[in-house]
Amino acid sequence: MAQVHLTSHAELLNDLYGSIGTAERDEFEREVLAEEAAEQLSPCMGSTVKRARKELHLTQAELGRQADVRPSVVSRIERGLMDGCSLESLVRVLRALGMTLTLGTPGGQRVELA
Repeated sequence: MAQVHLTSHAELLNDLYGSIGTAERDEFEREVLAEEAAEQLSPCMGSTVKRARKELHLTQAELGRQADVRPSVVSRIERGLMDGCSLESLVRVLRALGMTLTLGTPGGQRVELA
């Protein structure tokens, strides 16, 4: 009977991207977290963006101009709909509002995107 060697998720990541703390692994985790954040933006984040925009007395079009994104992008972010929106667009909108976005890695590191 043939033996099968099972590799854990952690071992696979170490083999492909290096150990936790290496530059290659850190870059991989930043990219993964950025993609997950873009895909899983919650309505709570969207309502926070909308509230901040309204507190600054900005329309979606005005915020879009300041962030260099289309007003429809601002609308989608405010509704928590990130499909079709890039993380870069989200970061631009947050920066225009004076907000920050910090993501945590599984290894406990923090990555600030905006």
